[in-house]
Amino acid sequence: MTGRYQPGLVTVIIPTYNRAGVLGRAIRSVLAQTYPDFEIIVVDDGSTDDTERVVHCFRDSRIRYTRHDTNKGGNTARNTGIRAARGRFIAFLDSDDEYLPQRLENTVSVLEASPAQVGVVYSNFLITRGGGARPHLTCGVSGDIYIDELHHNYVSVCAALVKKECLEDDVFDEALPAFQDWELWIRLSRKYHFIYVDVPLFIWHCEENGPARTSRNPHKLLMGNRMMLDKHGVEFKRHPRIHAQLLYNIGHNLCKLRDVRGGRGYFRRSFGCYPRNLKPAVAWILSLAGSRFYTGIVGLRQRCQ
Repeated sequence: MTGRYQPGLVTVIIPTYNRAGVLGRAIRSVLAQTYPDFEIIVVDDGSTDDTERVVHCFRDSRIRYTRHDTNKGGNTARNTGIRAARGRFIAFLDSDDEYLPQRLENTVSVLEASPAQVGVVYSNFLITRGGGARPHLTCGVSGDIYIDELHHNYVSVCAALVKKECLEDDVFDEALPAFQDWELWIRLSRKYHFIYVDVPLFIWHCEENGPARTSRNPHKLLMGNRMMLDKHGVEFKRHPRIHAQLLYNIGHNLCKLRDVRGGRGYFRRSFGCYPRNLKPAVAWILSLAGSRFYTGIVGLRQRCQ
């Protein structure tokens, strides 16, 4: 999986685990790009289905396949791809999503024309929900986005194009069970500027394999929030509003996991950290009725949204 560095090349890394049924769609979306100078590295993270057969059905020399003997997680799979990449630029694609045809051409042209301090270009994207697709971001941020990124992860991993040199010392934290991309962007935004392109350039099929996604797993979210607080707590505490949101998130996931007493403790800390935000106070009141009531109200609110 090693090779000579090719400055004009984009490496698209597709980590996958037991998604043979949709992997072909992801690969085809890269092969259909209007920008031709790319390679695809499919990192099979220990799949037990027909993933390898699906990859080898594509007879294209730009596709490279590597496999982990056991399932190690998306962080490790992406890092395997980064280490093997030959390109000057790195892009990522989850195996159940797909690029729109100008995804690479658009972001490469912006990154090539940007000042040296720009390390990442990212775009808007379409999200499928309720049988339709709509743009996900209402706005993006450019330039020195470090404080913005501490507050909220604007950058979807599949929307980012990154200079490979930026990933020489900073890769995905393989210990994090959630927020891997957010945590990486926080570290990179300390060193480099980001540019936002307000054009949807990939499709996030959020309803496919939805329950298995980390974004819906309160155990992983709870662990991820706590680890983020451990890793970046000093920075979060310098910004009370941001710190309060993280404390609220921990309390929220504790309540979803039926630890309402622990959750209320974090809601109190969150409100004390930033009293202008009434959300933790409302959550504290809701939690008094018990975890079943709390999760029911949360589920109803999500359905309405």
